[in-house]
This record gives sequence, C-alpha cells and structure tokens, in this order.
Amino acid sequence: MASVTQKIPNYVAGISEQPDELKFPGQVRDLLNCVPDVTKQLVKRPGSRFVADVDNLTTNEWFSYYRDEQEQYIGCVERTGQINIYDALNGDEETVNRGLLPIVYGSPPVDAGLGPSLKTNPLPYLVHTQPDSIQFLTVNDFTFVTNREQRPRMLAEGTDQTERSVDCYANFLTNTGEVSATNVATTNITGTGTDMTVDVTVGDTDNRFITALTINTAGTGYQNGDRFTIDGYEGAAAVYLDTARSAPEVPEGYVEVKILAYGREYKFTVLDANGDDVVEPSVTTAFDATTAISVQTVLDGWATALQGANFTTEIIGNGIYFTRGEEFSIDVLDTQTMNGFTDDVNSFDRLPYQCHNGMIVEVVNTDSSDEDNFFVIFNGDNGVSGSGVWEETVAPNLFIRFDRDRMPHQIVRNADGTFTANFVTWEPMPAGTYETNPPPSFIDVDDPTGDGEPINKMLLFRNRLVFLSQENVSTSQAGGFFDLFSTSVISASPQDPIDIAASSNQPAILYDGLEINNGLVLFGETQQYLLTSEDSALGLSQDTVKLSSISNFLYDRQIRPAMMGTTLAFTNMGGTSFRLFEMGSIDLQGQPYANELSKVVSLLLPDNLVSLADSMEGNLLMFATDDENRDN
Repeated sequence: MASVTQKIPNYVAGISEQPDELKFPGQVRDLLNCVPDVTKQLVKRPGSRFVADVDNLTTNEWFSYYRDEQEQYIGCVERTGQINIYDALNGDEETVNRGLLPIVYGSPPVDAGLGPSLKTNPLPYLVHTQPDSIQFLTVNDFTFVTNREQRPRMLAEGTDQTERSVDCYANFLTNTGEVSATNVATTNITGTGTDMTVDVTVGDTDNRFITALTINTAGTGYQNGDRFTIDGYEGAAAVYLDTARSAPEVPEGYVEVKILAYGREYKFTVLDANGDDVVEPSVTTAFDATTAISVQTVLDGWATALQGANFTTEIIGNGIYFTRGEEFSIDVLDTQTMNGFTDDVNSFDRLPYQCHNGMIVEVVNTDSSDEDNFFVIFNGDNGVSGSGVWEETVAPNLFIRFDRDRMPHQIVRNADGTFTANFVTWEPMPAGTYETNPPPSFIDVDDPTGDGEPINKMLLFRNRLVFLSQENVSTSQAGGFFDLFSTSVISASPQDPIDIAASSNQPAILYDGLEINNGLVLFGETQQYLLTSEDSALGLSQDTVKLSSISNFLYDRQIRPAMMGTTLAFTNMGGTSFRLFEMGSIDLQGQPYANELSKVVSLLLPDNLVSLADSMEGNLLMFATDDENRDN
C-alpha cells in the first residue's frame, strides 16, 4: 500500500470526533493538558496550584467574590443554611457572623449589630433542599442571596418585625375630674380583639383631655385600625396601630369658614353611619353692620355644639377639626362661604393650608375610576396642627412592608475583613393603593400576606436590581436598590420600578440572565428573551421597556450562563451528554446565531454538570461534574 504524506501546518483547530478523512487540517483526536492558540500554536495548559482542601460537599452552592488582587474569596451555602467563606489565595476560612442590625447598601461598613457565628445559628431563609435553589449576585462588597424555595410575601401583623401601639384620637372627656390610671380595661368597637388594657395619662387644668395612652396588656386578636373605648373615660376613643400596615382611617372631619359675611347662617349637619342626624352646629352672624363679627365666634359656637355631642374638637386657623369613636359624615349648608370634608374631597384645591397634623384624605378626581385617585396626609410645621403641607401618602390600612425573612438576604464584607450575613431592609410602600402602585409581581395582590411566587434570580441591570419570578421581570427603582414601589402615583418618573411579563405560547418561566451592550438576555427553560428599551435616548422605564423573544433553545436552569467576551454561552442536557451553545449577534432587529460548540466532542462529555466557571482572560470555560467514575 502506498504511503500517504500530508502536511499539517498547526494543531490549533481543537478536538474532533469525526473520522480522520472528515477532519479539518489541524484537528486532533485528543488533547491532554494542551490548549490550542492561534498565536502560540499548541501550548501547555496553564498550570494550577492546590491551595487548600476547604470543602468536599458537592451539595453546597458556591459563589466567588473578587475585590482586588489582595482580596479574593470563594464561599458556599450549605443545605442547612450555614455560610462558609474562604480566602482564595491561602485557603483560610473567614469569619461570617449573623447580623442583628440591617445593613444599608452603599453605606460605610459597620462593626455594630453583629450576632453569633453562622456556624451555630444559620439563617432560616438559606435552608434549602434542591441543588439550584440558592442563587447569588455580587455588587461591590454586597453579595445578595436568593432562595428559589422561599415564597415572598408582605409582612403580616403581630410578628417580631412590627411594633404595636395605640393612639387616642378622640381625647376630649365628657366628664370632668378624670384622673390618670394604669391597667385600664378597653372595649373593642370595630374588631374582635379582646382583653387589652392601657395606661392612661390625663392632663389639662380641668382634667378633660387624655394626653398619653400606652399598651399595658396586649390582649389577643387586635388588628391595625381596631377602634376601642376606654372604660371609665366617657367620650374618649383610641385606635390600635401595627407598623405592618399603613395608618388606618379614623372618623374625623374638618369644616372651615371661607367667607365671613353679615347675616349669614354658618351651619353643617353631622350624620351617623345610617344617615341619621347626630348634631347640627349652627351660628348666624349679626345682620347689623355696626356689630363686630368674627370667625372665632363661629368656631366657638361650632365647638360647643360638637362637644355637647361627645366630639373631640380642635380649632385650627379658620376651621375646626373634630372626631369621635363612631363613623360619621357631614353635610355643609353653604359651600360658597364654608368648606367641609371628612375622608375624601373631589379636588386637591379644596384642602386648606391649615389643618390637623396627621389627617389623611383621599383626593377623588373622577367618580368612574379609582386609577387617578390618590391619598394625602397633612404634615403640620414642627409636627403640630396649624400651618403645614399636604403630602402624598399611602392608602389607609394596607400591608406596606415586605416580610424580610422571605425576601433575598445579603452577605456583606465588613471594614475589618470579616463578613456579615443579614436580611435586607426593603423600603415600605410610600404612596397610593395596590391598583395605582402595585407591588412586584412575586407578591399575591389578592392575598398580600399569603405565599407569593418564588424569586428565581436577582440581576443588576441599568442601575436597578432585577427580580425574575415565573414569567415576570420586576425591578427596583433606578438607583434605589431596595425601593420596589413608585415614590408617587400622581406623576410617573423614569426612576419608577418596572414590571413586565414574558409572552409565549409555552411556559416562559425565567431563571437567569446576562447583560449585553443593548439589553438583558433572559433565559427560560425553552426560550430566551431580550429586555431592552424601545428608545435608548429616553432610557429604561415602564413606558419604554420591551421584552421580546429572540430564540427557542433548551436551557439547563441549574448551570448559569457565561459571558465569552462579545458572545455568551449556555448549556442544556440533551441526549447522552451536555451541550454547550454560543450565542451572538443578539438584537431586536434580527435573529441571533447560536452554534453548538460541543457537537464535535459530544462523546467525551458527561451527561450531567454541577457547575460552570469562566475565565475571559484565560479564554477558558471549565465544567464540573459529580460523576466520580470519570477520568476526564
């Protein structure tokens, strides 16, 4: 047989399992400890150095944290919730404490508020059972940890995360001579709570006002907004408060004199919840122009009539504020000379510049829709009634805080080189209702304190934290990582949070993503999407955001995707080995390309993976498997 002579210029085309006659020049059957390089040709694989034996549990979830050349760490979360962090340069285990105080992103590292070691006191949020449940996002010195097995929710009342108190909103006493007392019984008039006692402080020269009220015995069943009377203190009424909810509505009203004129009757009617008359304060000014008239005379007459019907009154400017234990409404006789309201007005212009500090009013712009309504609270100067400003606020009695024990946690590097694992203090809902300022999609609006949808991943994109949950993409405010609500519902801002859903004819649950130059590529198990702005000049906002499908490839949710410079790589577990795809040319205007890089060596690859690591500097992708019987 004649010999065959062939010149091979180099061996930089990599391994191929094709028959020799189909191989391209430069392809080889196998490479052992070699790396093809178009510049240096076939070179020895970069060396590695054994640092330390830190952990041999393949069930741990690992992350890395590169701070600078002198500080490089790897860490893991065990199934029990324990966190271990090691110095990647020498293998030393670092101190990880469980935080007692919240740590605010962007603030200087703190040394206070450190609790016991996580070795004996792991965080319950981090306890998990599935291998891909724990996900990480590192931003500067903060590593955010998400558990896919936890279901977020709004904070319920009565937990150790909330504070309970009482407020005596109707403090005018019918009888004189009442004195301060402790452990006084109460009667719930709107709820089912029982057996609460309070400490009462009575002041003023004629002992007609309660000046302070505190809980003595908590009782059972009390909820935010429950109104109650205080036994033995006729005329007084108070409300139970829990910081899990926004401030509740209390029966309150305000009537002011707009125009003072001679010979006019200044009258309004107070009605109970059934529409029956309770009291009809009325003052008629003198008809004789030689007789002096004053607003104070009118207000004093109203106050006398209201107090006779067991109302607490407060004269403020040209008006009078009044309240009592039971619900009521008002009907003003002459709207040209008077202005009055209880819990809502039909125009912001009707609100006075002087009022009772803390009064909450709904501004109802249209009767046909609630979407343009908003709530305001009067904040008096120096916290007292009188002159002040009306500021936008949240609707009464809503659950406004996230349950921090069900939300992603954080691992923070402290100034002394130690680490603290802690919950995150998410900002409460500042304005509006669930309709005008909805919570993120992972919260069940119909049952806010019930289990929501798991957060599959946290990402950082355009200075926003991004939360992937089911098919939904929710973000924080731009620049406000822990602000997940809009600051205002009166006017939209480009900084407001974004919430958008992926649309598909098949399940579109999102698990991971990578940022590229023109958007955020998101990965579902069967489909990939691009999150971007329709108008780059306007930036990313709820009005400009667009989420479009760009490809349909299977994706292994347990293995994170990786950047490869200007392209990205992801894996799936099709067939007898895993498959590695490279995707590039990603744009809304056309289809990206996707090449299966692993096809030529499919028989050499395992059928399972536990991890992927990338090194753009070394031009390497490295894969880990838990198959102990493999030699390569």
